[in-house]
Amino acid sequence: MKTLLINSLIALFLLGTLTGFSQSEPRPDSLDSKTKDHQFFTGAGYGSDLIYYGTSVSGNQPFFSAEMLYAWDKGIWASAGLFHLTEKDPFFSFVDLSAGYSYVFNKVFDAGLSLSQYHGGESIDTTFFSDYTFLGANLGIDWLILYTTIMPGWMLAEENSFYLLVDNTHFFKTPALGKKGSYFTFNPGVSLLFGNYAWLRHFRGQGNGGQGPGYGGNNEGFSTPLVEEDFRLLDMQLSLPVEYFFGRLSVEFEPAYFINFISDQNGDKEGRFFFTLGLYYKIN
Repeated sequence: MKTLLINSLIALFLLGTLTGFSQSEPRPDSLDSKTKDHQFFTGAGYGSDLIYYGTSVSGNQPFFSAEMLYAWDKGIWASAGLFHLTEKDPFFSFVDLSAGYSYVFNKVFDAGLSLSQYHGGESIDTTFFSDYTFLGANLGIDWLILYTTIMPGWMLAEENSFYLLVDNTHFFKTPALGKKGSYFTFNPGVSLLFGNYAWLRHFRGQGNGGQGPGYGGNNEGFSTPLVEEDFRLLDMQLSLPVEYFFGRLSVEFEPAYFINFISDQNGDKEGRFFFTLGLYYKIN
């Protein structure tokens, strides 16, 4: 139970795709069969694009990251991520501070809560990526051939925003390779992000109370802007994280294909490919 719980927390850090709420929480793998009560990890990464909540924070530009995770076997964890975005100021222009609690009920169900604080530098579009807090929860279900994570989340702002992520993955692990016991893991997945989307449409009607040409009417109509909001599928992500573990070190490469079903702040709506690359070290 202790190993399973610690590694479910580690999965948040080591197997995350740096895509904000679209991060998946796959069924835990194992870095160390002799799990300690307290574990510390640090890492550095590079990505072709930094996507949070369906929007490119980096403006479709590369980023570099420095990260650290602490996990306690009682279920409490905390992490910090510093992101350097190309041509953005200050040097670490996007910061992610998170903490949470995870609990494994049995071999089928696990659950957790998390609270994240995000800070975007002045050079980032602050309409969305200024300081804000995000409250998230997760329920994991292991179907043996598929691991499903259902993650509701709330953006704590002036107008609370609700998101729902449904993530489906299947975890593979190779046998030990060589005398040192290194191995590969694979965790292909499909993530669907749902959320409230406000959109503007125009209601067209007739002018002057008339129904057309003639007495009391005219040919001119009027157009009234109406703001509507509905809960819909915002984006989908197909990913294939591949990680190589050797001792305290691990290297992860994750190609992904992102499809945005609504226009974001950069005008992107069509699918696009991006990837992340990370090097992680287990301190304790």
